Amino acid sequence: MIEVANPGFVASVAESDKGWVAVGTGEAGKPAIWRSEDGEAWEPVRNLPAPAGPLGRVVAGGPGFIASGSISSTDFGTPFVWTSADGTSWSKVTLPGAEEGGSILGILPLAGHVVLAGSSGPPDTSQAAVWISPDSTTWTRLLLGGDFADQPLVVGDRLVMIGGARDPRRGRVWTSADGATWSAGEDPPELAGAYLWDLEMIGGKLVASGANWNEETSHGSPAIWTSPDGAAWTLAYDGPCCGIIQGIGSSGAGAWGFSLTEAQTTVVYQMTGGSWTLAGMIEGFDGDAWRVAQTTTLGLVVTGRKANGTGVILVPPSH
Repeated sequence: MIEVANPGFVASVAESDKGWVAVGTGEAGKPAIWRSEDGEAWEPVRNLPAPAGPLGRVVAGGPGFIASGSISSTDFGTPFVWTSADGTSWSKVTLPGAEEGGSILGILPLAGHVVLAGSSGPPDTSQAAVWISPDSTTWTRLLLGGDFADQPLVVGDRLVMIGGARDPRRGRVWTSADGATWSAGEDPPELAGAYLWDLEMIGGKLVASGANWNEETSHGSPAIWTSPDGAAWTLAYDGPCCGIIQGIGSSGAGAWGFSLTEAQTTVVYQMTGGSWTLAGMIEGFDGDAWRVAQTTTLGLVVTGRKANGTGVILVPPSH
């Protein structure tokens, strides 16, 4: 367990040849960015752009790093994006439609352009949306229908992206050849009631995590779905109520998933031999795990916060 800051909540972390960057929330709920040369020792980044709200995502890409967050208001959040060449000096991006409300949930840097995924518009009329840019400076917004989109992913010669609707909850999968046009097709029946949160390629299959929602009880059970192609899906794990598997990732010969339950405790899921099982709690960790990231130096890591308010990066054991 690597301690980043106290107080702090580490929502996301990224590593590149320019070092490490972690983003999240710092003292008094203010946005925070921390930088490290080795992923072990961290220092806060000063003089962040304004106005701003909590940061939720960061990836290595564009000019160096791309981060996103949301400024909260009484009615809805306003998404924003910052870019940095070195992780220390950050600039604000002008995002089309940001003033209408919405969120940025996924960031995918590609050769020659960047794709952002999320939602656009106030809560009662929001749509799934992507923003694309050839240079991380000039952006175009595409509205896709549905309520939100998340986690675009490169799969062979195309892009696959998950998302769906919140009321009633259902999962949706979009595909694209270039990031500029997207097609959803029919909603997979296996994802009826799915509230999708993360998408990864693990063991040659698409693996999506989230919650299997029960409209009658208004609760979700932690769930994982797999697909060979993004079209046909299989429910690979459906756990007991209640929680959402927020992050998944491969580590050595297997994979891990992490769920924050309604009791604000973190539960671990493990995949071995293609099967997912409940593995229990994280030993020595009493806080909230939030997102998963793949790094070169430390392999799979998980971001979050200890119960005492210290933002941390967790490194699961290798298989």
